[in-house]
Amino acid sequence: NGHKTAAVHSLHYHHGYGGGGEVTRGLIDHSRTRGMYSADIYVSGHIHRRNYDENIITMMSSRGIVHQRQQLFLRCASYKAETDGWHAEKGRAARPIGGWWLQFKGFKDKNDWCVVPSAAATS
Repeated sequence: NGHKTAAVHSLHYHHGYGGGGEVTRGLIDHSRTRGMYSADIYVSGHIHRRNYDENIITMMSSRGIVHQRQQLFLRCASYKAETDGWHAEKGRAARPIGGWWLQFKGFKDKNDWCVVPSAAATS
């Protein structure tokens, strides 16, 4: 039919912060960032853990229409093996290696096209 549709997803990257405790594994930091940024996808690192968390955010448009959107939180793991050096000397365990591939899948929902992001871990 010749119609073109564009989908826009915002991605916010931050180096990351915090200590990534053994119990919370950095997910408390995610709860904090949800209140500070309104990106569809938030990517960080710093604590060398690999986390994936998906949320549904309820929002109101400028026209007063309530809608929901998906939000992904991705924390990248380490990009080097940490079996010795400072990390091991501090008594910290080895961390996973790798990042994330973002995938965007489109589908038709009733009369509208939707694009849904998802992530797959790399190693």
